Amino acid sequence: MAAMVQRLTRWRTLACALLAALMLAACAPKPDAELVREAVQQQLDAAFGARVLQIESFRRAGSQPLSGRDGRLVYFSAELKLMSDYHFGEWDKHNVGTLANLLGAGPKGITGLGGNGNLKGDTLRVNGSAAFLHEGTNEWKLVPTAPAPAVDTALPQAAAGAAVLPRPKEAPQPSEAELALDELRALLRAPTGPTLSTAERDAIVTEVAQSAVRQARARLARSADTITLAAGPASGAYEEVARALAARAAQAEVSFELPDSDGSVGNIRLLADGAAQFALVQNDVAMAAYQGQGRFGGAAQPELRAVASLFPEAVQLVVRADGPIKT
Repeated sequence: MAAMVQRLTRWRTLACALLAALMLAACAPKPDAELVREAVQQQLDAAFGARVLQIESFRRAGSQPLSGRDGRLVYFSAELKLMSDYHFGEWDKHNVGTLANLLGAGPKGITGLGGNGNLKGDTLRVNGSAAFLHEGTNEWKLVPTAPAPAVDTALPQAAAGAAVLPRPKEAPQPSEAELALDELRALLRAPTGPTLSTAERDAIVTEVAQSAVRQARARLARSADTITLAAGPASGAYEEVARALAARAAQAEVSFELPDSDGSVGNIRLLADGAAQFALVQNDVAMAAYQGQGRFGGAAQPELRAVASLFPEAVQLVVRADGPIKT
């Protein structure tokens, strides 16, 4: 009897352990860090050759669903050790652009790159991402990133004499504008966290980006000797007036730009930012901005000047027929 009880106890312990293991496996993030690490290493080997870059440390840093597909976009931080000398600035072989593309990294996602190349033993630190599709019950497959083919430098003997153009040793550096756009794209790929949905994040980025585009267009127009008139949103109350002014200016061969804005308050802000030269603004809003009241509290703009006035808006006062006001 005692032996039977002992066996039952042992089986119960094993069953509990198995159940706990299954529960832990179900809760583990998929695809797991080891699978992602192995897939990234295989991509690096396929592009740069066996063990030019070796992953020394790897940390899974979260994931999010792939838009419109059954999969996950996994974020990671890793350290890559160079197993041989390599120049990522060479134009005729896989370079820093290829590396960033393979690792899903932004312009500031890779550090440790040397301007004159990297030596064996150097370490690159990466914040990147990898996309995986869910296939089957527990199968995850990396969405491969195909690098651009490297240029074959083994020229035939007959063509060697024709190759007289100098080859740049350094990859062209991206401009500040390109870096800013890359950072904006990186924001759209970053995990949102528990309190912000993907749609909310995209709406925030879109709102800021559209505002920046409007201001950039207005300032470029000013730089091109163009008069910029902030008149409000398309199909707004002052659109016809603004277009009539633009047509009159065109007759005088004056370039006229009408940036899209958020109405009177937005027009005042475009003036303050130097993104517009003239604005159509309601009287009460102009006075509030001039005195620093209301939505402009603490930020008076005494430099504002009225250069013209449109027809006054009609105002109707309505009172009760049986009230004390008769005239």
